[in-house]
Amino acid sequence: MRNIFIACDTSDPKKVNKIIKNSQFKIKGYRVGYKFGLEFFYSIKGRQFISKLKNKVIFLDLKLSDIGNTCAAAIKSLKDLKNINYLTVHANSGEATLKSVVRATRKYNKKIRVIAITVLTSISNANIKKIGHTKSIKDLVRKQTLLSKACGCHGIVCSGSETKFVKKIFKKEIIVPGIRLKGDSAGDQKRVSGPKEAFSNGATSIVIGRSVTKNNIRKNIKRLIKELK
Repeated sequence: MRNIFIACDTSDPKKVNKIIKNSQFKIKGYRVGYKFGLEFFYSIKGRQFISKLKNKVIFLDLKLSDIGNTCAAAIKSLKDLKNINYLTVHANSGEATLKSVVRATRKYNKKIRVIAITVLTSISNANIKKIGHTKSIKDLVRKQTLLSKACGCHGIVCSGSETKFVKKIFKKEIIVPGIRLKGDSAGDQKRVSGPKEAFSNGATSIVIGRSVTKNNIRKNIKRLIKELK
């Protein structure tokens, strides 16, 4: 079953309710889930809202990035959220942190699938050099994917540009963000792809935000369905 995660990038629960209400659809072989990032989770009512969601596939995109003990403690603090399916951690946090997060989820909530973030889709090869990396994005994603695999992560996040070679070395879940429908602006993303392209290249899940949630959600869902067929 392939996942289509709708990004709920807002701090307003009313807007999230609107997104959920208007994005229900069924296509054979796909299921709809919802991605919550820092903006919503850190908001006054965000955590409580998420805790009350039922019968939804929930992707908690916290992008953990700290020492192992701190990240493990963060997982422990989430143990009351029994409805979380996916949780992200930055691969560049290193081996110790990745292993700590995997161990902590096994201890506190075995349902959570640990997903390692490789290189953000908002970063280009020019940007990566400014950070201090000497490798290309492709080489860095390859290295981080192998590290995530060795540490027991359940999946990784990469752009659609890297999916083809990643699936050759990583047989678990591959989640592709930066998804844009035809004609939509890339915005602040540097490495974008279409939904059908991402799945064809080997993605098991995609994350789509503005192309669906901006303006008329139901019309955008129809556009998404059309592109997937």
